[in-house]
Amino acid sequence: MKKFDKIIVNIQKELLELKEINQSLREENASLRGQLGLSVTNDNDDLSLEKVFNEISLTDDSNGKKTNTFSCCFRSGFHKIGDFRDKSIYDLIKIHGVGANACAILIILLEHYDIHIEIPDLESINDYNTGKTIKKIYEELPNFRERIVFKK
Repeated sequence: MKKFDKIIVNIQKELLELKEINQSLREENASLRGQLGLSVTNDNDDLSLEKVFNEISLTDDSNGKKTNTFSCCFRSGFHKIGDFRDKSIYDLIKIHGVGANACAILIILLEHYDIHIEIPDLESINDYNTGKTIKKIYEELPNFRERIVFKK
């Protein structure tokens, strides 16, 4: 069992290193875009949130998670997909009515439109409730990746 634990620890360390490299590359990319006078946004940023949510289907959505996620975001002032650019997982969690399931849906949806929300590793989170929510997001992501279908 100790070998397995060592492997897990090594994977977690490598994941952290990759996240740091990814963040550095994103910052460098944004800096270069700024120096060249290029926009940091992309063509999809002006898509309405309503259109984006209409372009997906969620299998087995008897509880209305898709509609609830859209409604909570819309009521909180997110009207375009680009409104999520430069937001963190903590910003998503703060949206009134958005829990782990809705965060997972949003993360997958945003990734499709090239907006990436960084999810910290659980060890770096000091707040118990936030850690609990982020753990649940990690658990729900694979589930929703299988259930979300992009129509376009």
